[in-house]
Amino acid sequence: MKNLKNESGTALIATLMFLMAMGVLSTALIFTANNEMMTSAAYKYNQQSYYVASAGVYKAVDWFRTTYNPYDPALGNPYDQPITFPPRLGGNAVQLAGREGIYSNYPDGSMAEMFTYQFSPYNESSKVVADEKNAGNFGINATLLKRREVMFMNPDDYTTPVPGAVERWNIDSMGFWGNGTARTLGIARITATIENDGDAFFDRALWGKDFVDLSGTAYVDSFDPNIGPWDANNNSGQMGAIGTNGSLSGGGNSMIYGDAAYGPNGTCDLDPDNVTGNVFHLSEEREFPDMDPFNVGSGTQTYRNDGDIIWPGEYGRLTIRAEVTLKPGDYYIDDFEVTSQGRMILEGPTNLFVNSDFNMQGQAEAGDPSHPEDLSVWFAGGKGDARPPIIKWAGGTSVSASIYAPYASLELTGGTHYSGSFIALGVTMRGNAEVHFDQGSLNRFLWPRPFRVITWAQSTTLDPIPEED
Repeated sequence: MKNLKNESGTALIATLMFLMAMGVLSTALIFTANNEMMTSAAYKYNQQSYYVASAGVYKAVDWFRTTYNPYDPALGNPYDQPITFPPRLGGNAVQLAGREGIYSNYPDGSMAEMFTYQFSPYNESSKVVADEKNAGNFGINATLLKRREVMFMNPDDYTTPVPGAVERWNIDSMGFWGNGTARTLGIARITATIENDGDAFFDRALWGKDFVDLSGTAYVDSFDPNIGPWDANNNSGQMGAIGTNGSLSGGGNSMIYGDAAYGPNGTCDLDPDNVTGNVFHLSEEREFPDMDPFNVGSGTQTYRNDGDIIWPGEYGRLTIRAEVTLKPGDYYIDDFEVTSQGRMILEGPTNLFVNSDFNMQGQAEAGDPSHPEDLSVWFAGGKGDARPPIIKWAGGTSVSASIYAPYASLELTGGTHYSGSFIALGVTMRGNAEVHFDQGSLNRFLWPRPFRVITWAQSTTLDPIPEED
């Protein structure tokens, strides 16, 4: 018989060891579960604070679009001279502040106060609410990175350019998630760069909204108005680009001394050898602004004598049959015609707003080839019509202008010579018509664009999560 005396307590020891192992495993399991919960909560609060910071950026973009004025003539140019990059005021960076510890030094105090009110994390205007127990706030600072004063086209009536500024700002948005900043569960930070801009409205020799069709020996090139009028030998360049939201077509020996672009749903059958630049497919259609209605006069006025003078104002049917002078200003005309003997001489910037018809015949001339910037034509004919009107210029017609006809098509045939830029519903060139793009249009006619985000970067941190009460 075995002696069991030495085996007493073995079961107890084994049991204790088993309980100890289970305790360790339970502790590890609880620790792991708690850690997973903490990690899950951290990710949750991270994401929530990120969404709050994002909301702050988008609200800042909206504020810069709708409230901020980048140019105030009363302020002149308050920034350090010469203008530094980035701009500075009194030697310091130009800032709009919403968070504590940083103060605005923007030259317009009222603008700075509006920004602080909208973007301080302690104001209701910066609060983002999910429900009564879940809310967040954002706080934003903005720093001016770049500024350039420009003259924009007036988007209301296209007339006298208005002063403005192209600016770039850095938006530093902090998102706080929790019951206000006093009890913050998560913090996220987004830095974004926003800017407004000015696109050249007349950026190509020809823009056909629906199509561009070239044939014969028509050709398009460019010239520098600072040198003088177009000259085949001394002032002819390769910036005569054409474009359309639709299709490009061509035949014969038509030449494009520049780029050619066609719409996302369009086609192109131009011979690549007849295009000196690039032929490319647009990723999206270009948008064109509508023309608002304008008042015109009534009756008929005809000018038959050389030396006659026409003054700005409202006209019904206006016909030019001689060499006449148009005084600078704005003309509102219902029906405009220049006959084969007609010639328009300009003394300065002139806007022609034409309502229903614009006809030029034979050897008619409009504008100065040396100064195409002096004549701008805004043709509203065809708006709402089932069949758009066609502007036909032929037989040696010479036009030097920038022309916008978004509801009408243009036909250039014969020996037509055109210096400037033309935007129409559709463009057709036949025979030996020529278009010489005014390169000065790229800097002269700037269409304002709203502020938009151009860069975006995220960095996220997390405050320790406080214990539950």
